Amino acid sequence: MKKTDRTTHTGREDRLRKGLGRDTSSGRVTRREFLKSSTFAAAGLSVGGTALFAGKAAAATAKGPVLEFKFADVQSTQGIYARYEAKFAKLLEERTGGAVKIALFAGGALGGEKDVMEGMRMGSVHISLIGLTLMPFLDVIWGPYVFRDNGHARKVLNGEIGQGWKERVLKESGGLRLIDYVYFGPRQLTTKNTPGRTPAELKGLKIRVMEAPIYIATWKALGASPVPMAWPEVFTGLQQGTIDAQENPLELIVSTSLFEVQKYVALTSHVRPYRFLLMNDAAFSKMSKDQQKIFQDTWKEIEKEIEQEYISSDQKYLDLLKSKGMTVVQPDLNAYREATKDVWKQFMPKAWGEGVYEKVQAVK
Repeated sequence: MKKTDRTTHTGREDRLRKGLGRDTSSGRVTRREFLKSSTFAAAGLSVGGTALFAGKAAAATAKGPVLEFKFADVQSTQGIYARYEAKFAKLLEERTGGAVKIALFAGGALGGEKDVMEGMRMGSVHISLIGLTLMPFLDVIWGPYVFRDNGHARKVLNGEIGQGWKERVLKESGGLRLIDYVYFGPRQLTTKNTPGRTPAELKGLKIRVMEAPIYIATWKALGASPVPMAWPEVFTGLQQGTIDAQENPLELIVSTSLFEVQKYVALTSHVRPYRFLLMNDAAFSKMSKDQQKIFQDTWKEIEKEIEQEYISSDQKYLDLLKSKGMTVVQPDLNAYREATKDVWKQFMPKAWGEGVYEKVQAVK
């Protein structure tokens, strides 16, 4: 992302967060306007404010009612998710004969994770690909070293345990449906001043964390000083010194140009996270059975492509970060695991029930 692009985008985010009405520089609808309404009307498919189609014009070719869903994502407009979400929207419209359309708002256009979750429960946002759900039984999979590798994660999430969590979402979320678990690369630590070779080097480090208790506990166990912060505020926080470090997959570190404000990337892989494709269940039910199948099958295709690109591009991302002046650090992973080995005991039994964490670890 070019610096000029990010400066413009950040200015728009500031206006959106302050709730000052419509962003006239792009014609984009603000978060406040969206949260006032739970209708299915949309302003056309857009990524960070750039219109990709004029939904009303295409509607005339569809038979029957046209459904227009709003899809929010806090991740970068320049990143892998925004690109594949746009592809998903295009394929879905084609495969439903124009009967189902998506208006895509990436880059935190509708605020952080909490704002998006509020909007989905209200029905003013219909779909989101999100990391923090505010549902503890989902959010705790972001605990330290829960999954040994991606194969382990897939077996858990695609098996009986993961299916059980989908059923819990329907019963306990207040009107949401978990469509899919979506690959997100291993999270790596980036810092401004310390290499982070061992937890001892993290003492007092001001690190941005997601607004989730298990994340705060993890970084406290590592000796850092975690600072909960919504993702759209992170780059500015690093620039201004509010925080000195953050942690995310390599792709996101690249696509948001964090190499401009960070010096070291330590390959801690402390979380092998998945994001969650959530949908307002009433909105999902507006689709016919055939449309629901097209929606789910099309997304499965997209999710596989996201995962394949993520995994195949890790070395490319590392090479790019090195070329931008970052130092890649191979940390003492045993020391990181040892420091965080008991974090799960504070959260998993309550969130999942007694014995479930042990079942997750036993999956081979």
